[in-house]
Amino acid sequence: MQTRSKSILVPEGLRAAQAPYQFLERGEGRYFGGFTALGVCSWRTITQDPECPNDACGIRANEAEWKQWIPCASHPQSCGIYIRVIGRSLGMGVNEINDLVQCAPLHDIGKLVIPEKILNAPRALTPEERRIVNKHTTMGANLIRKARKTDVAARSPWEIAIAMVEHHHERWDGRGYPKGLKGKQIPKCARMLALADTYDAIRSERPYKKGKPHEEAIEIIKEEAGCHLDPEMVEIFLDNETEFGEISQGRKDCR
Repeated sequence: MQTRSKSILVPEGLRAAQAPYQFLERGEGRYFGGFTALGVCSWRTITQDPECPNDACGIRANEAEWKQWIPCASHPQSCGIYIRVIGRSLGMGVNEINDLVQCAPLHDIGKLVIPEKILNAPRALTPEERRIVNKHTTMGANLIRKARKTDVAARSPWEIAIAMVEHHHERWDGRGYPKGLKGKQIPKCARMLALADTYDAIRSERPYKKGKPHEEAIEIIKEEAGCHLDPEMVEIFLDNETEFGEISQGRKDCR
């Protein structure tokens, strides 16, 4: 596919990837043309147009380079697996769960426009660096909106992806970003993702911290109920914490 004019995200193709996404269940579902079997966005290469260095729409990424940019390579896929557990507990149908599982790994795609030296900083971020990192939600949502314009089949769950990417850092108490949404103003898919993202972040090693054990993650998440996290999602997590722990350990074992 020919690369279009600057600031346009060009997917690999507009039809479903032939390799099935490994965590999807049987069902009709809907599929992004740019998804790989790992559920990671397979835009051709990371290239940033020098004429628009702060424009998220000038970025494209493939799976290999995505892993170089995101310090915790398995984090996007892990969130998708946790989302499946949450969706089942909520009584969602297979196709709805498949949509959510497929969208979840895109939640941090906006970090592709954040300088690597900030993402990999082995220390606490400065207020200015934090402000830059916090932009990844809106820039990531803009990426997905641009990609949606190229989907002539219009079968992909774009609205779910946009909601997850843009709102997964909102907080139940309204003190999150980018819009300060509160409670059920936050889309349910983003509230589900916030739980999955938080658990995996606690468990994962980052340049600036060690990963915490499962038992400590449980206590932290309990404390965040009604503050950062939707109390319903925390209750689901506690009902399924053994499965969360097994999934997390399995991901660590295959790194």
